[in-house]
Amino acid sequence: MGIVDLEGGTFSYWDDGEQPTPPPRSTRLEPVAQFCRRRRLTLKQLHAEIQDATGRTLQIRELGTADDLLAEIERRRPTVKNPFEYASLQYRWAMIIGMGKLQDLSNSDYPDIKPTSISLFLTGRS
Repeated sequence: MGIVDLEGGTFSYWDDGEQPTPPPRSTRLEPVAQFCRRRRLTLKQLHAEIQDATGRTLQIRELGTADDLLAEIERRRPTVKNPFEYASLQYRWAMIIGMGKLQDLSNSDYPDIKPTSISLFLTGRS
C-alpha cells in the first residue's frame, strides 16, 4: 500500500499515523486474516517496530490530512487507466475517517492463533 519503502528508507502515511493498520478484508489465507484481526498497530507503532526489527532508520513522510488524501484520489480519478492504481488510497482514506473499522473482531473465535510481533516476524524468529 505504499507505506514502507525499505530500499528508499521511508515510511509514509496520511493523516496523523494514529489509525490502526488495516487488516485484510478478505484473503485466501484465513490464518493470516485471523492474525491481522488480532494484532493491530497504529502506523506510528508499526514504524517503530519495523525500525527496531531491521535496525534501519526510516524517515517518516507525512503526506497530508484525510482531506488532502481525498483530494489526491479525486486528482487521479480522471487519468487512471485501472482503478486498482489508486484503490489503496481509497482504502486508506476509509480507514482514516473510520468507515473501514471492524466492529467485532471475534478474537475469541481463534483461541489457537498465537500472534507474534512485527519485530519477531521481520527478524525471522517467529
